[in-house]
Amino acid sequence: MAFVQAALRLGDAPMPDFTTRTGRRVLMSHFDGDGWVNACQGPGSALAGQVLVEEFLTRYDIPILGSIIVDEVDHHGEYPATATEGQAWARKMFALPNIEVGSHTWAHPFNWVEAAKCHCRGQISKDYPYGNFLPFPGYAFSTHQEVVGARDYIEQKLAPPGKPCKALLWPGDCNPPNHAVALCDESGLLNVNGGGVTMRPQNPSLTAVWPLGVPKGKWFQVYAACSDEEDYTNNWKGPYFGFENVIETFEMTDHPRRLKPVEIDFHPYIVTRGGSRRKHPGPVFARAWGLRVGTSMPNSAISTSPRTALTWRRADKQPTRSQGWWT
Repeated sequence: MAFVQAALRLGDAPMPDFTTRTGRRVLMSHFDGDGWVNACQGPGSALAGQVLVEEFLTRYDIPILGSIIVDEVDHHGEYPATATEGQAWARKMFALPNIEVGSHTWAHPFNWVEAAKCHCRGQISKDYPYGNFLPFPGYAFSTHQEVVGARDYIEQKLAPPGKPCKALLWPGDCNPPNHAVALCDESGLLNVNGGGVTMRPQNPSLTAVWPLGVPKGKWFQVYAACSDEEDYTNNWKGPYFGFENVIETFEMTDHPRRLKPVEIDFHPYIVTRGGSRRKHPGPVFARAWGLRVGTSMPNSAISTSPRTALTWRRADKQPTRSQGWWT
């Protein structure tokens, strides 16, 4: 450790640790809004949002940052037939005391940089099968609409009075342009997504642990603390129960040295498959819930993700004790 401290010129001041609160590992969760109105396999074909609310979000009292894509629930979006039901379950979800209100944008930009350049969906390709963003009928791309418009829609139509939308969860390739991150900051929205951790027994390397985030001009994009189910299910091609292996990642990023908090990161469509619904996120939530005695669950999910990350960065720029920080 002395070598690392000297090599990185860390100084001798105590530093805040975004993985730990009051000596205990942080436990939190967030989910992107993809698949909220997808139909589940099985009798009745309930919407994913309904199953998620009834079987998971109300059962496990873990601080969770939830989010919705406006295109999926608006009556003028892609799915008008399920918009009313989708909105109803979104309201029930955001009304839960353990759920923090977040946005997963208006039309889910897959390639925000290109969408902002041409204001169009662009070419369909293997990497971008929907183009630059989802085909919201009649929509011309606008960064303001993706950030501020989606926030206002969620606050006015889905969130309870007095419970504001506090964060934007980056969609698609999670590579927003600088001006999008700046607009989040100007609009009072924290931001998170991208990055993650794919460390597993098959890949026991620190190179599989992404950093806290990445500077975007004068601003900072905060990465997710752990990867979502796509990295454990071959981009949702199967095995659909693969997300249970994230528990291995939780363990390997805690011993022999704590690298990350416990964060359950997923999409609503995870509950649509029979196998995935039995295997995950159930066991993942159950395991995390079993850890709650030895972990710290803050009142706010986002207070320990983007907000703590930004606090850590500010503290990292402060003088060390030997330079007179402590008086």
